[in-house]
Amino acid sequence: MEEILNDSGTFLPPLSLLVYLVKEKKEKRKKESRRGTKIDSILPKISHCCFKGRKVIMDPNDRPVMVTGRHKDQCVRWDCIRMPIRALEYCCEGCQEMAASDSQTNLPFLLSDVYSSTTQFALIAGKIFNLIRAGKETGVPQLSQDVFQVPPCQSGLFSVEFSAWESFRQWLFLGLSHIPANSDFHWEEDRSKMIAEVRHRVFKPFPREDNIWELHQYSSLNLMGKAVYVMRCNKFGQPLSAGEDDGTDSD
Repeated sequence: MEEILNDSGTFLPPLSLLVYLVKEKKEKRKKESRRGTKIDSILPKISHCCFKGRKVIMDPNDRPVMVTGRHKDQCVRWDCIRMPIRALEYCCEGCQEMAASDSQTNLPFLLSDVYSSTTQFALIAGKIFNLIRAGKETGVPQLSQDVFQVPPCQSGLFSVEFSAWESFRQWLFLGLSHIPANSDFHWEEDRSKMIAEVRHRVFKPFPREDNIWELHQYSSLNLMGKAVYVMRCNKFGQPLSAGEDDGTDSD
């Protein structure tokens, strides 16, 4: 495909090329250039074959951004849905820098009340596992096994200063799939189920002084030894509801 210049004389990358052409057509009919005619002739094939399942949104600076719900086509950073130029790459230097910074911290990533559905998050965990197998830095911090050996309210890692609009809080981190125990405190498995190729387990703290803490473990048979964890604290002492847990658990 030939490159094309925008009005400022800047070469547009392949993904932005389609966005630029569509936007120009909608805003004003301009006199076609020799290159523009050639690009327009292949535009229907591009939109049908290369951009299926994807859409264009405008970022805060009113610039078009290509996003996709297909995890394998997304940016390498775990929570970014933008499309990179090539698969298994970052969409921009900013995402690469954030992923490197977040991965090196010794604090869990605060999710707040995002991803209340365990089925929804299991798909995110699947993306993270695929990227780890590919040797990519996803931006998920990895904590030591010490995090499992003390009650979460005493670890100093999980702040429970809730905002007025929060009914629960969640924190994301990577760890080993084996959860250690000691004589004073440990996590007991409460329920378990398979979601696609991801095993989801819910653990409760013991001794259980309240009913506000839950540890969610997501593991994969294709990546033994590691797991994605979400620590959850419920503001009002209520366990995860059936609706949020997406159905009945099974062994």
